[in-house]
Amino acid sequence: MLTKLNVTAFASDSLASKILNAIDAALTSGHSQYLENRNGKRWLRVDIKEQDGKQNLQFLAYNGQEVGDIIAQSSWFHWSRPLEIRFAALLKAVYELVEHPGVTIKKREAAVQARIQQAADLRTQRVESAARRVRLHARAKQMGATHIIRTDGGKYYFASFKKGLFGFGKTVITIYPKDGERTVKRNGGGYRRSVEAAPYKLTPEASQCVTIIGVLK
Repeated sequence: MLTKLNVTAFASDSLASKILNAIDAALTSGHSQYLENRNGKRWLRVDIKEQDGKQNLQFLAYNGQEVGDIIAQSSWFHWSRPLEIRFAALLKAVYELVEHPGVTIKKREAAVQARIQQAADLRTQRVESAARRVRLHARAKQMGATHIIRTDGGKYYFASFKKGLFGFGKTVITIYPKDGERTVKRNGGGYRRSVEAAPYKLTPEASQCVTIIGVLK
């Protein structure tokens, strides 16, 4: 027959410190904590359990006895005052939990992983964007573009500028399509079809509504 534990079994301050450390570890990790005897065998398990929507401490001895009330009595009548105060503070911390520490830790870890993934995705997007920009610029230069312009409407285009003979006359601005850009064209029967966009020249009026943003290098 297993011995039933009583208040004196938990009376020493050294054991009290071990119990308090186990409670602290359970709060921090969300996992069950165990106290071992001199032979290395577990004899007390410290858990945080949910009961009626509240988080509570559970102290389960080797014999299956729940000894939470007995430990509380020992803290009142046998433990030193600092240990009793610390025990009360830990009880309050457990009681004020809105969810099990294990759940909180999983949420925190998931949030960290989400931030890491978000940062990785952002880096990937930046690399892909930079690669696409290099590809677009290279294709535009190959077609004859020399500059990037912005219209008064806020749109950006690749363009080239060509003055008349000996630098006289109006400047002709040619717009070059972006990679994969398509346009709609009517055929002889009046039907529309999608075709690859081709370079086109701006009218003199439209040429007055653009601003040079940069030079293609």
